Amino acid sequence: MRPPLSPRQRQLLAFIERYIQERGFPPSYEEMRTALKVSSLNGIAEMIITLE
Repeated sequence: MRPPLSPRQRQLLAFIERYIQERGFPPSYEEMRTALKVSSLNGIAEMIITLE
């Protein structure tokens, strides 16, 4: 059984889903970083790895 997603992980997943619906392709790490107000791309990369 998978552990539940954290609020930040849910926020990132919702952003990715919305972005793909609107544009037809996924956002860049920089776009995700900006949208979630994360200070580093590494933080986004770690969340993506967890979501995978």
